Amino acid sequence: MRLWCLAATAAVGLAASAGCSFLPGVDAGGAEDENTNHRVVIEVTADDATRADVTYVQGQQRQQEPRAKLPWRETLTGRDFRGVSVVAQSTGDAGTLTCTVSVDGKVQRKVTAEGGFALVACDVPDVTPSATEG
Repeated sequence: MRLWCLAATAAVGLAASAGCSFLPGVDAGGAEDENTNHRVVIEVTADDATRADVTYVQGQQRQQEPRAKLPWRETLTGRDFRGVSVVAQSTGDAGTLTCTVSVDGKVQRKVTAEGGFALVACDVPDVTPSATEG
């Protein structure tokens, strides 16, 4: 079994079991309610690598993009996100690989790794109005 599959499984398990109840860096400002839509952007980029194996999870939904062409991006829009995470591993090209998760235009997580078969994992445990307040 490939390393990225193991890492994806571990990251998904950690994100699901974290039980975090806040989202650092998101300012609700008292204006959000349960009807506010959020825009979550998941990105994987590289300076030299052209492809990566990408697994992303939103809530209980897992999607895999083997050998995804870089840069890779997925945009999610909705009211209630319970955990968003991405794990990516370059397919052998040396260089820098970066994953980024942004919520409503603000970067919440950004992780970079270097080298052949570089592995990165980013997660935001909760993107909901109740999670971003206080």
